[in-house]
Amino acid sequence: MNIEDRLYKFLDLYYALPQPISYLIGSTYRLLPISITMGSKYQEFSELCIELANDQDLIGEYVNREFIRTVHAAEKTKFYKSHYADHGVSFSSIKTKDDIARLPRIDKDTLKDNLEDMIVPDQKENGLYLTTGGSSGTPVGFMMEKGISRPKEAAFIEHLWSSVGFRHGDRVAIIRGIALGQDRFSRFEAIKNALMLSSYHLTEANVDYYINELNKYQPKFIQAYPSAIYLLARLMHKLDKRLDFVPMAILCGSENLYDPHIKLTEEIFGAKVLGWYGHAEKVMLAQRETSGAYSFLEYYGMAELLDDQGKPVADGSGALCGTSLNNKVMPLIRYVTDDMAAKTTSMPSTAAGLVVSGIDGRRHEFIYANDSRPVSMTAINIHSDEFDAIERFQFVQYQKGSVSFEYTSKAELEQATEKAIEKLLMSKLLDGFDLQIRRVEEIKLSKNGKQTFLRQEMKPDE
Repeated sequence: MNIEDRLYKFLDLYYALPQPISYLIGSTYRLLPISITMGSKYQEFSELCIELANDQDLIGEYVNREFIRTVHAAEKTKFYKSHYADHGVSFSSIKTKDDIARLPRIDKDTLKDNLEDMIVPDQKENGLYLTTGGSSGTPVGFMMEKGISRPKEAAFIEHLWSSVGFRHGDRVAIIRGIALGQDRFSRFEAIKNALMLSSYHLTEANVDYYINELNKYQPKFIQAYPSAIYLLARLMHKLDKRLDFVPMAILCGSENLYDPHIKLTEEIFGAKVLGWYGHAEKVMLAQRETSGAYSFLEYYGMAELLDDQGKPVADGSGALCGTSLNNKVMPLIRYVTDDMAAKTTSMPSTAAGLVVSGIDGRRHEFIYANDSRPVSMTAINIHSDEFDAIERFQFVQYQKGSVSFEYTSKAELEQATEKAIEKLLMSKLLDGFDLQIRRVEEIKLSKNGKQTFLRQEMKPDE
């Protein structure tokens, strides 16, 4: 096991240390060779990414081999033995990755109900317990493999970032949900060589602090939640402010990316936004192409797009379903996520695997008209000058056909501005909606500091 995984349980304690002490510890730690801190598997996965990206013919062979290893690991668990038997599937009949379409699906409820039975018995001590963020419901626990899962994730993410010049150890600023205390907006994290900025306190009243900190540190890259960097861009646009430097790129993940938000962010910072799709369970990873399509790296995890009956989608929308590779502690095979996507074959891909035209969350990313017509947040998240007086905003729905647009700002919007926003939003929502616009004191972020643009409080079938 690498040092990173051994020390992971002490991470909260490290963050709680006074800045001078954590700086000393972190700076010393950063001097250690990456082969020690991240372990040999980090280097192996880094080399694998380069090898497979440069030789597409090797991908099928690699995925097939790792898929069969995953199936062999699953065969040792009480859950998969019972689950496959109930669906008339024998492990001996699974010969290649092409057999995956015959296997039954699992989902978050499966994890909640069968966690212990899904763990490979003789590998439990090698497990690292984590939970999902719970953005669309209750957080769900699962097991990663110590010494494998986290080094793999780091290697693959940094491989994607390398397309914009990123190298391990580069100076970064990270704008995410970082709990630093009521009056603390930033700290330097020496292990990551990163300026950490809290997304919780990003408001018009504090924006100068964020700009000044970025100008003092001058990171090569800014890594941020899309909602956080978009809010910073909007505030800078409103106040006509710019940074004193141009970062090499803006690195955005963990939330949906919207084209108008990307456009404004790139305009304000003068840097390309690089987006990717992944999730806590680590079964799939996709890079966002310049066309807006998402290309899944099949050699990270096998990605499928399935309809409600579990059949592959040939054309149109479906649910994203992934199969983990390289996790022999708790393999996830045909794990259906809460995310929807639309398949496409018309957009170029720089990665082998499934290509989709866009990714939308399922329940928590749609609002519903009074006739049950769904409207994706992708369709209504737009930028307009009328929004300049607003800091944060969020749509809230409790029943079909009724939607509230809630916002925070220093003062109530002028009536003309409110009417303009109402007209703009209704042009996207179309018929079947009663829209209310109201100012609120606070729009709460998630535990991880994320902001969703929709708080969906109803079920589609209600």
